[in-house]
Amino acid sequence: MRKYIIKRLLMMVLTLFIVATLTFFLMKMIPGSPLGNTMKLSKAQQLAVEKQYGLNKPVWQQYLSYMTGVLHGNFGMSYQYNSTTVASLIGHRVGPSILISFQALVLGVVVGILLGCVGALKKGTWADATSSTLAVIGISFPSFILAILLQYYLGFKLGWFPVASWDGFPSTILPTIALSAVPMAQVSRFVRTEMVEVLNSDYILLAKAKGLSVPQIVF
Repeated sequence: MRKYIIKRLLMMVLTLFIVATLTFFLMKMIPGSPLGNTMKLSKAQQLAVEKQYGLNKPVWQQYLSYMTGVLHGNFGMSYQYNSTTVASLIGHRVGPSILISFQALVLGVVVGILLGCVGALKKGTWADATSSTLAVIGISFPSFILAILLQYYLGFKLGWFPVASWDGFPSTILPTIALSAVPMAQVSRFVRTEMVEVLNSDYILLAKAKGLSVPQIVF
């Protein structure tokens, strides 16, 4: 177990390093300037701003400076918001992100277990076909596409939920549903497969012979 945890942690660190490196160099390859509309700045002002953000240094020095800052939790200053650090911008969004992720995980697991149980108990019926179809859609349908559809129909067309901004719990409903699709589908398929196998076991037949009800056995 210890070796497994260490291996997973090392893989996580390596993945973060690769993602940070690729993101840095891809941003450097994109045409344009992070200063935005430079027509409003004189040449001297542009040079001063580039010096302030370290953009006048060679790319390799910028990369080393960036990675050193990342290791210390310093992601630099924002180009869009004056006198605001990137770390503070991320910090303001961590709470809502964790909340939505947690809600999506709980919703996905609960609904996935229910769909898996229904599919196993009603094997070969329309209920089984419906739960299996939902599982396939949940796995194959990208979450961001589902989020756009939910925003358009439930938020924009019907006006049931806020489409943007952060107004507390109502703002978390649509993203929670969109993000819960994948865990719901995975749990549903797993539970159905395992339950179909287990329901044919000898000890299940023994439980029925002893008089236990179906809800008791399923629970």
